Amino acid sequence: MALKLNKNVPRTNLITMKKTNSQTEKIYCIDVPRIFDQYLIKRTLVYAEGFDTDSTDWELRSTPLIRPKRYLYCRDFDVKLTSLEKTPLKLKAGYYRVIINFVISFYADYLDVKGNKRSEFYEINRTETIPKFYIPDSPAQRRFGYVENKNSIKLELLAQALDGKLSIDNRGDEILDITLDFHLIVKSEINVPLLVPNYGYYPLPYSAFNSSRRNYVLEDFEEKPTAKFYPDEKLKLITL
Repeated sequence: MALKLNKNVPRTNLITMKKTNSQTEKIYCIDVPRIFDQYLIKRTLVYAEGFDTDSTDWELRSTPLIRPKRYLYCRDFDVKLTSLEKTPLKLKAGYYRVIINFVISFYADYLDVKGNKRSEFYEINRTETIPKFYIPDSPAQRRFGYVENKNSIKLELLAQALDGKLSIDNRGDEILDITLDFHLIVKSEINVPLLVPNYGYYPLPYSAFNSSRRNYVLEDFEEKPTAKFYPDEKLKLITL
């Protein structure tokens, strides 16, 4: 959105200012993402019945499989934030105790007894607590009273399956247990306004159209020594 400086008319959601530089024609106000805080969560999870802990998760066991023979690998890891809860900390403006609920999903591939490749889909629901996390309000939210942006929390996931174990459960079904390792980065990211001045267009100088000047520039370039490369290379200058 372009803002003309010669009209100092206040408008909602826009930044207006008087023209102070004769060369500046307009100022553009754009939103750019900025990271204010980030938190790393590292977990290695194995299957275990009961409540989830920092090292176990009951959803790492598959549903009954169709005559599996060999586990191959896991792929297409993804993470999705489902909900979050923020509690402000006393005497710490902008800091919160954050509880996030998210889902890690992926596919596990295996071969059956006939050599056919099959896939099993996993969804791991997790809850993590961040004791101290900085989430500032954007200037636009404070000034215009916007509703809080629910997209201020971003998740980035780096995950891998350390192991896959085929076994038989108590009911006699063949299942696949996955050992999952992941690094989850929680980011406090908010769009902030950035003013970009526009100085208009400048005509090309006359010397650029002068043929004699152009020839001089080309000759000057050809007479310069070969640029130094890194690392050093043995070059042979070939003149065509």
